[in-house]
Amino acid sequence: MTDFLKKNIDERRDSFDVFDTDLDLAWENIDKRLHGGKKSGKVLPMWGWSGKVVRVAAAVTLLLVASIAFMWNSAGSSKSQPTLSMVSPEMAETEQYYAMMISEKMNEIEANGQWVDKEVVEDMLALDQAYNELQTDLADNVDNEEVIHAMIVNYKIKLDILDRILAQIKEAKNGAGRKESSL
Repeated sequence: MTDFLKKNIDERRDSFDVFDTDLDLAWENIDKRLHGGKKSGKVLPMWGWSGKVVRVAAAVTLLLVASIAFMWNSAGSSKSQPTLSMVSPEMAETEQYYAMMISEKMNEIEANGQWVDKEVVEDMLALDQAYNELQTDLADNVDNEEVIHAMIVNYKIKLDILDRILAQIKEAKNGAGRKESSL
């Protein structure tokens, strides 16, 4: 039976090639249907210098669109956080005093060239986060004395931490000075 099948296939091979077409001609026909017979524009290779220009232009465009979207999004959602200065002039003075004192202490620590422990930095960041949450609470209820008091306590804790760091720096310097004088 296989010989009979093989013989029939060999005899009728030409009739099986009904669907055999020229692929180049087929793609030309597809192109004509898509573009109405017009040849499409120039094809730019992506590996030459012109391809690099196209890629750079695409990257710049993407970066520009992303930055515009980011600015648009941040401008739409930027609500100014309330501060103590919005409550009253006395609170504005208090906030300014604590901010100035904290800044002075930080500058003094930096001037001594001392590095602060990682744990202390984490504590300060936690205090900053707590202060931001208090600002959100203040936005909900500006007249809330507990929130205002908690914000002031937050400033005091920061100052206390910075004072302790400065005291440790002075002790370390005095200890080093005593060792040198005793030699």
